[in-house]
Amino acid sequence: MFAKSLMRAKAAQALFALLFLGAEPAVRAQSLEITPTPFSTLIDFDQLRHPAGKSLEAARSQPIWLETVQIVEGEQEAADRQTVFRIRLRALPGLNDSLLLRLFFQDKPNAHPIVTGWSETGDRRYATPPLGAGLELTASESLVIPTQGIDYLEIAVPGDGSTLRQAFLTSLRKTETNASFDFAPPAPVSDPFEGGVDGLPALPAENDTFLFGRTRATLEAGTVKLLPPDHGDSEEDDSHTVHFEFNLESAPLIAMVTFHVIGADPAAPLLAWANGDPVGAVAMQLPDLADPGYSGVARPLERMRFQYAGWVRCQKVIPARSLRAGKNTFTLQLPPNSAPVALRKIELQLKHHWQKLDYTLIPF
Repeated sequence: MFAKSLMRAKAAQALFALLFLGAEPAVRAQSLEITPTPFSTLIDFDQLRHPAGKSLEAARSQPIWLETVQIVEGEQEAADRQTVFRIRLRALPGLNDSLLLRLFFQDKPNAHPIVTGWSETGDRRYATPPLGAGLELTASESLVIPTQGIDYLEIAVPGDGSTLRQAFLTSLRKTETNASFDFAPPAPVSDPFEGGVDGLPALPAENDTFLFGRTRATLEAGTVKLLPPDHGDSEEDDSHTVHFEFNLESAPLIAMVTFHVIGADPAAPLLAWANGDPVGAVAMQLPDLADPGYSGVARPLERMRFQYAGWVRCQKVIPARSLRAGKNTFTLQLPPNSAPVALRKIELQLKHHWQKLDYTLIPF
């Protein structure tokens, strides 16, 4: 008995030595690999506007097709002042025939950026309308620019240019894909960060549609802005809440509200109610955290919060028990301490019985 106990003690000591005294583990931790991006760049316009930052931006490693980024000083009067950022390109056929330019800017009513493309002889080969909707939010716009005959791009912004924050530039290549004859094709450009909706229609369909037992209807065709609860002067201010009313002939089996949101805090999604009953927070289909659209917001004595400077999809499933035949109300509300957001393409989907509904009957 004593011998067996001694053997057990020695075995335990050996195991302790293996686990805690420097023995090599059986499973090694994964190494961290830096993702190479030789044909992409993120331009920081804040640094370009300051003398100390110009040399830093110039020294940064850039794609071979990007020659320089500079501020072009104008001679306009103060009232008509514009700031122009010039991006000079190198022509490398097959490598930068087409570029994706994504601008990040403060979307102010009187500070819409305009992007143009020019040849060295002064011919304008590309131009956009004024970008943004004047929502007073941090926004982004994605542009596909064919570069044939373009030697440089110019981004003109009214004022001192402080509303323009960053630009993401990447080379595009064509790939083949298959799309169904019966359904809408995918976005014309694949989002590098797997989450944007810039290439998708911004407005809902004009008419209700039915497909495989699902009815889709528009709740709001325009853009709705929500402000923080403490934004208004009145205690009864409800600018942080929006209500949508709709009538149903019969209660559905399940329902879902879908919409796009801009300026949202990823960690504090909108809250939802159906006919006064809380149904929880909405789900946001967020892009990769590497997306430059995430911007930090720091307040004293608080942890940093984030906002997303782009439109993302949101959805909220409504259980059948929360809806009824007749008049219904769906409510969205900003959570406490949130920044302003805007909503668009707000649609309601209803699932009803139909002849090919697949279900399983579970007996008692």
